[in-house]
Formats: sequence, structure tokens, C-alpha cells
Amino acid sequence: MTTMTSEEHDSAAQRLHVQLLEQDRLDERYQDAIGTTTELGAYVRLRAAGDQVAALEAWLHWIDDEAYRGLNAGPFELLAESSDIALPWEHTVAAHRSGSLLSD
Repeated sequence: MTTMTSEEHDSAAQRLHVQLLEQDRLDERYQDAIGTTTELGAYVRLRAAGDQVAALEAWLHWIDDEAYRGLNAGPFELLAESSDIALPWEHTVAAHRSGSLLSD
């Protein structure tokens, strides 16, 4: 596997950022829909957005780390070792989730 270009990294990071914003928007819509007839649909859309964020995080991880073997790849010893390493974009995701990242 060859190292991905900075352009590919930037593109993937931008898509992740956009999807995180969309997930936030859908979370607000879900919160507003709780107790209404639209609650289930809002929940399904929010869950789909969460799945998309997870997929984009995995893609970005794969771009940044040649040794990355996927979300559920084993052996488990390798997973435990690789989970100790924080990649630069992971700080952005963590900051966004904690609410410390300013929105656009």
C-alpha cells in the first residue's frame, strides 16, 4: 500500500468535517422530534449520519496510516497497539464532539 497524498487527506478531512456538521444538525432535529410522530424517522437519519461519520473516520485513518487494517481487523494485539496512537485528525473529531470546535 502506498502513502496517500496530502490532497486525498485534505479531501477526506473536509468530507468528515461536513458530515460531523450534518450529524449535529440531525441531532438537533431528532431532539426536536422526540415525542412526535417524526421521532422514529429523525432517529433513523441520525443513526445513518453516525454510521457515515464512522466510515469517514475509518477512511481517514486508512489514508493516514499505512498499517491500518480496518475497523474490525485482527489480530486483537495489533488493534490494541494501534489504538494507542492518535492521528492528527482525531483531535479535530474529539474537539468537535466535545463542543470546543467552532462551527462554520
